[in-house]
Amino acid sequence: MFWCSENVGVSNAPNFWDTMSQANVHRSSIDRLENSSVVLANTTALPCDLLVMSTGWDITFPFFTPADASSLGLPVPIAHQSLLDSKKWQTLEEAADCTILRMFPKLATPPSFDRHPMNTTQFYVYRGMASPREAREGDNSIVFLGQVGAAQSFKIAETQSIWAAAYLTGKLRLPSVDEMEMDIALTNVWRRRRYLSAGERKPVFMHDELAVTLPPPASEIS
Repeated sequence: MFWCSENVGVSNAPNFWDTMSQANVHRSSIDRLENSSVVLANTTALPCDLLVMSTGWDITFPFFTPADASSLGLPVPIAHQSLLDSKKWQTLEEAADCTILRMFPKLATPPSFDRHPMNTTQFYVYRGMASPREAREGDNSIVFLGQVGAAQSFKIAETQSIWAAAYLTGKLRLPSVDEMEMDIALTNVWRRRRYLSAGERKPVFMHDELAVTLPPPASEIS
């Protein structure tokens, strides 16, 4: 068992590590650009020929209202999550955490890592795609694809497409809503325990592609 935090890197050149070993790393925010230099918040001025802004992005769904997004199990600002939903997922994830640590006790003592403030709720969708609340109402008209971070992106995309097609055409027999919600809780707890900072912020399964891409159980196929 091992941990992974943030994203993976790629060594794709013969002199990659030799070059990296000569780099000077500065851990500070950019305060301003001044002439041909980048001035950091700690007042360090770095001469600069080229600035690459690797800022990342936020996972948002602006075409849904916060209420609709929350109902569908999508991330919303924490202030928009109902107290009832907050308590429900807290209870489920506490139970899921006990299960995960019973199976993998080493995950209880991770190495130190940088934590980032959480401003939104988690994804609460079954198999990373389907809303249990919609399933409860017999509505299988919407899925959300591409929200799984993994090295084998094409394999994930293919598997999700097959599952989504079966789901949208009514060819899947889903478990009960309670079972789906516990599966979601186990998934969220697992990624937070194993993928640390990255797992706290987003659905990342960098070393778990096999589990993510397994076909649905026979009980789900009609």
